Amino acid sequence: MKHQIIIASPTVSVAEALKSQIEMNPDYKVIEIVTYLEMLIETCELYKAENRAIHGIILNTTLSRKGIDPRLELLSEVLLNIRMDDYFSETQFLILSNEKPGHPFLSELVNMGIYNILLSGDGKKSYTTQELLTYFEENHKTFADNRHLLKIDQTIDWDKRRTELAAVRKAQGLPPVVETQVEYKTETVEVIKEKIVEKVIEKQKVVEIPVTKLVAFEPKKIAVASLYPRAGSSFIAGNVAEYLAMQGVPVALAEAPTTTPYWYNYFDGVNAAPSDWKSWGKQISENGRVEKGTNWTLKSGLHLITHEELIPVENWAEEHVYKFIFTTQQVPIVIYDISHNWKEITRDILFEYADNIWVVLDFDIVQTNLASERLAKLQEIYGDKIQIIFNRCVESDKIEGRFKKEMGEPIATFPSIDHIARSAQWKYQMAVQDPEGRALLEDGLIKLGSRLVDNTLFKKEEQPWYKKVFNRNKQNENQTSETV
Repeated sequence: MKHQIIIASPTVSVAEALKSQIEMNPDYKVIEIVTYLEMLIETCELYKAENRAIHGIILNTTLSRKGIDPRLELLSEVLLNIRMDDYFSETQFLILSNEKPGHPFLSELVNMGIYNILLSGDGKKSYTTQELLTYFEENHKTFADNRHLLKIDQTIDWDKRRTELAAVRKAQGLPPVVETQVEYKTETVEVIKEKIVEKVIEKQKVVEIPVTKLVAFEPKKIAVASLYPRAGSSFIAGNVAEYLAMQGVPVALAEAPTTTPYWYNYFDGVNAAPSDWKSWGKQISENGRVEKGTNWTLKSGLHLITHEELIPVENWAEEHVYKFIFTTQQVPIVIYDISHNWKEITRDILFEYADNIWVVLDFDIVQTNLASERLAKLQEIYGDKIQIIFNRCVESDKIEGRFKKEMGEPIATFPSIDHIARSAQWKYQMAVQDPEGRALLEDGLIKLGSRLVDNTLFKKEEQPWYKKVFNRNKQNENQTSETV
């Protein structure tokens, strides 16, 4: 069977010339020439509906251009949706790009597992047709060939339209968009070449493409870690994520698949995990991609990215970590629970790509002093990305002042509520879901949440639940005293 190829290029003459050259090879057949992005979407949907194979797509990134707008963000979303569709799991891509290293679009291609990327400025002026076809055969590029493309030039504006949409809705007093779809309408197009009229699209059709990143929230990646066991980093990570979800924020709580599956067990994964749920880490390790519809979402809306059994470190390479990070970013706000797992490849890469690293310290002065050198080293490497959180604070200004002097100013503090946390755990809940727990944690959670999203989203409980509890206990004590 011949290899079925689609050429996606806005220049018809170039595409036609390439087609004639490709079909000189008896093993290849060009089944479609598409000249604009919406047409690529429709063609893929049509071939899927008719159960017809697409072995390869040669795509020039100028395909997505509309006027002066390159629409590369839209192209990235379209390619991601094609890549995540099981029907196109064997389809190979060859991307001809005018973008330079450092462009976020190239980084996203690599994270999707698209490695056959040829740049116009890579020093080679042109490629023969046979050279192009070898990328569908033995001359595959690898992750190692493209690792340099993961580095992003932060001065390049990316995802601008989502930011603008959020700003417009906020200015108009409208609520944030939690989920949306982009709809494209295509019309009959005629391509004229040598007095031959070819109808590229014969009928009008509407294609819906789901947007994988939710548009109203600026994407954030937060790594939550501790310098020693039982400092409370998982407690902070879990309750921050749950609290954001309770406010309607699209958020995921993720843990590395090479670590003990804490959150899988916390939420009773054996009995509570959805029947179609599959570990994303395991899928990436075995198949290099994640199937659609295999996610686990809690009742609160919190997306849980965990695993039932850990993956051996030797089966988890850098390539897998980058794919894992990229896949989790389908949710705008991602809280990565690193805990105290420091000898771990995922931690190193996550620390590099995280927007911030929250280091959780409790008031165990012995453990903290022993780990102070490690904290100083982290601050030296990552600078302002390192932010400190105090957990299990004691009600003593003197002790807290000494702790701040030695460890630095925290961005939030949390009291010791182990009894509430343990009670909630037995219900497969977070402490913040308990009324008393929420009242005690909420000030700190709002401080952390406001660093990730607009603080007007947070609705603090009007009634001080903890005061009611304390007053009720005090009344009981008084009654007991009067009785005696």
